[in-house]
Amino acid sequence: MTRRLVLLLLGTIAGAVGVASCTTLLSSRQSPQPPPEPVLPPGPLRAALEALLETILPDGEYPGYRTTGVLAHVTSVFILAQRPSPPLRDLLDGLDRRARARADRDFAGLGPAERREVLLELERRPEAWALGFGRLRTEAFNAHYAHPAVWKALGFRHPPQPSGYMDYQERPGG
Repeated sequence: MTRRLVLLLLGTIAGAVGVASCTTLLSSRQSPQPPPEPVLPPGPLRAALEALLETILPDGEYPGYRTTGVLAHVTSVFILAQRPSPPLRDLLDGLDRRARARADRDFAGLGPAERREVLLELERRPEAWALGFGRLRTEAFNAHYAHPAVWKALGFRHPPQPSGYMDYQERPGG
């Protein structure tokens, strides 16, 4: 028996065992259940988070954060064991402190223009709780602009990757 024949036989046997194992594994598994979406329970922290997301990703000409599932994404990134992580809690508490200093109301109780002013002020401060804002904003934008409803509103027929848009100076689809 030649070495080539031995390798061919071993490869065939390994392939057959692999296929049989995969078939057995797949047939024995139940259909996977998606994990529950982590969310903040109703209360001041959730109200502040929703007001923040409404301010940076409002409904209007383009779909807002409610349409694109940003709340679920952000909470899944920031929440461990169903408790807000310190950066998120510090951020939301900081927003409420700033809002009360300005208008004697929580951040969620401010109007859109007042919330925008608080956020612009926050962007200019290097405080520890402000660092959570940069991460939250990045996570929110990533989730939002990855949603098909936003692609369509922007005029894209499909996501930019993997094919990309090399003619980025021209309007998509035009």
